[in-house]
Amino acid sequence: MFAGLALSALASAAANASFTPLGVVDGLKVNGSSADGSYIVGQYLDVNDDKIAMRWDITGSDPLEDLGELPTGKIESNAHAASADGSVVVGESKIRTTPPKT
Repeated sequence: MFAGLALSALASAAANASFTPLGVVDGLKVNGSSADGSYIVGQYLDVNDDKIAMRWDITGSDPLEDLGELPTGKIESNAHAASADGSVVVGESKIRTTPPKT
């Protein structure tokens, strides 16, 4: 009985799923999303080839948001997960010990 309900719910969710192309972002790595999928979080490469944590509102109301890095130079940051509504992001920032690729 429960297996049948689970399969029915899964089939319904799959029927309502959609694909949203996000365009091209250099070095984009997605690590998580908000519960409704409107925000994705992860990392991208900036113009200096630094790896920067980001949050992106894929509904289009907010652009890709650079979540920053520690102010000590040669830094790498990464966003790992988002809260259900996307308002809180958890991640890390660390000092990179090797120079970026040129």
